[in-house]
Amino acid sequence: MNINEFRKKINAVKWFKKDNDYHEFDELVSSITGKEDIEWLDCLLDSICVEDDYGPYENLYNAIWRFPPDIVGKRLAEYLAILSCRMNRAPFQVWRFYIPVPQQKTSTTAFLNAALQWNRDDLGIGLSAIEKWCLQSARDEEAWSDICQKLGGQLPESVTIDSVPDTYEWSDSMKERLEVWRGLPPGKTNEKVFWFGGHSTHFEEWQSDLPHVVEALALRHGKKWRDIVVWLNPLSFYAKVLYPEFIEALAKSPEDVRNRALANIKKARKHTYDDLCKNLKKEGIIPSEAVWSEI
Repeated sequence: MNINEFRKKINAVKWFKKDNDYHEFDELVSSITGKEDIEWLDCLLDSICVEDDYGPYENLYNAIWRFPPDIVGKRLAEYLAILSCRMNRAPFQVWRFYIPVPQQKTSTTAFLNAALQWNRDDLGIGLSAIEKWCLQSARDEEAWSDICQKLGGQLPESVTIDSVPDTYEWSDSMKERLEVWRGLPPGKTNEKVFWFGGHSTHFEEWQSDLPHVVEALALRHGKKWRDIVVWLNPLSFYAKVLYPEFIEALAKSPEDVRNRALANIKKARKHTYDDLCKNLKKEGIIPSEAVWSEI
């Protein structure tokens, strides 16, 4: 099969309008070896067009990354603005194909060199996407942040670390435990760090720490931003008693602290945020966006 025949066939099925289109698309992309000319790679990238593929894009991903990583890195940079605009309602369908870029030096270098040639419009679109990837990719956050900086972008908010405000009535021990926790690698954490000295397993003793947990959730913790939701695990252990009291502690917190805590939870675990907001509304509280500049 030549490139013209391949393009005609994949264009006929890439929208998955018929049940059999999934199978035909799968067979076409699975036939790619990665040794073809760059036109074939372009054809694969041009086939990314649906918000939900229900599976076939896994094989499409594999087919794309069978090509040499430097070629893929360069081409993905050149296609980023195109794909972002085409798939603006489904950004994950774009990001999934870029996940390996920062994991290999050759693809990273090729991507960056091509990205440095972006025009003004493409630069704006590209940086907007990369800044989001810095937050989505725990493994490669540092690599994407480095690319973002080299392209003149702003470091994502996730690298910001807040000190404990003087308005927090925290003991020196609690402040020390926070710094120890922040020193752990992303993904390694302990939910008990702010619960009764970090060692109690009795919810009666954990209740007294609820205001401190809310305050801790309201701070920005740099690369540990995803790990804050682990502090909420005890709420599941004692859902009938502790969870309602956590809602009450949130409700009684100063508005700026509450909104910052909710903003951090939303970024780290959206469904938890949605559930908390639903319960806060029952208390007559409508959450608003956090204003970080006030810290």
